[in-house]
Amino acid sequence: MMKSWVTDHRGVLLAAMAFGGATALATASGCGNGETVEVGPSPLRTETGFCEVLAEEVCNAEVLDRCYLSSDETREDDARRCVTAVQSSTFCNPEDRTYHPEPAEGCVDAYESVYRDGRIETGELEVIAAACDPVFNDGRVEGGSCEVDADCAAETGLECVGKPGGSQTCQIPVVITPGESCAASEEICEPTHFCGADDACVVRREVGEACEPTRPCEEGLACTGGTCVALAGNGSDCTDDAECDGGFCIRPPDNETGTCGSAAELASTNVYCAPFLP
Repeated sequence: MMKSWVTDHRGVLLAAMAFGGATALATASGCGNGETVEVGPSPLRTETGFCEVLAEEVCNAEVLDRCYLSSDETREDDARRCVTAVQSSTFCNPEDRTYHPEPAEGCVDAYESVYRDGRIETGELEVIAAACDPVFNDGRVEGGSCEVDADCAAETGLECVGKPGGSQTCQIPVVITPGESCAASEEICEPTHFCGADDACVVRREVGEACEPTRPCEEGLACTGGTCVALAGNGSDCTDDAECDGGFCIRPPDNETGTCGSAAELASTNVYCAPFLP
């Protein structure tokens, strides 16, 4: 299965608003005589509205303090600049995929929970991917060719599956027990195994063993020069997040090299603030 990476956040009025285009009517609690008040249509019904809500939420005080080094005098202007940056398509929908409003609120909630403390951990990126892949996907139906999950209609449970090194299609995956046949297009192996040439789930390659696209390494290893090698541990030099066991290569914005870590603190001195800056 291939995951795509999405981006950030939420805003005001979410709980009160329906996703439909029609104006909703709600009874105001706490108002005398059960007065009925009009609640406008949800901003999440459109991609533009989603990106606006997202920007308002992600540009919180913690992000402004860490990325803009905001003061009381600059905070309002800094917030404006941050919102403008986050609303852009390169942040909100970087792969220009089709917007699906139904799961949008869950995506916004996921980003809010991650960025509220200005610290991103490896597991949190998986939470965001799970919540947000259904929001932006190309809606390909079962059996359609794909390269990543976001090519498929994720809201119907479809994922991009296939043999390592082979073609992939949108399917509702069925996990197969090691040693059993994985010949059907929807059948996948447990994470510790892969579907081999004989259509059976076999163990992934270990450190020092030969590897290639059709014979992948176990999780936490990389296939480098045809051999499975361990990812770099925390504190090791790196040039890219994918090289690090902890998932993050923490480096200054203008540097090609950095240091591996298992979490990234937002800071004006590293690359993780770049998406929030003009």
